[in-house]
Amino acid sequence: MPMIRMKVRGALGKDWSEWFGGLRLSHDENGDTLVVGQVDDDAAVYGMIARVRDLGMGLLRVEVEE
Repeated sequence: MPMIRMKVRGALGKDWSEWFGGLRLSHDENGDTLVVGQVDDDAAVYGMIARVRDLGMGLLRVEVEE
């Protein structure tokens, strides 16, 4: 299962974790949101990116490890 690490501009509360498929949410020193966890496949990675787009938040970084 791939591991995804995304950084998005702005702060999302931990209650958004379910909307991101149960991935872990935390914040960095700038107040941006880090979304981290395992996803099923590449399609799920693109789904997470689409969720960020749907929120209208800026996507700052995406890292995926197989």
